[in-house]
Amino acid sequence: MDPINVLDSQGRCSFLSAGTMLRSYQGEGVQWLVRQYDHGVGGILGDEMGLGKTVQTLSFLAYLKARRGIGGPHLIVTPLAVLHNGANESKRFTPDFKVPCWRRFLSFSLSLFLSLSACLHALN
Repeated sequence: MDPINVLDSQGRCSFLSAGTMLRSYQGEGVQWLVRQYDHGVGGILGDEMGLGKTVQTLSFLAYLKARRGIGGPHLIVTPLAVLHNGANESKRFTPDFKVPCWRRFLSFSLSLFLSLSACLHALN
């Protein structure tokens, strides 16, 4: 595995759109996500609103694609209230990512999951 270097000396994240800078704690969050991934365990970023969980998640996925050759598909589950913002941030920070958005309330059937899975796989 390559070393986990997500930020350059000025705080830029080379695998996000040009000029994107992360705060040091956001870089640490991305490094934590990479370490979790390397150990085969999941993780949840949980903190106050507005501290950059979306850009950290996008940075993690961009890192996997750029440094590890893992382009997906990836499934991100998010509250409906932030779905639109997340899609917009993906266009801004990772414009080469294909990000379809599905809205589903409470019931999430196996057949829907399988169709979503097939659809995501077809995108990559």
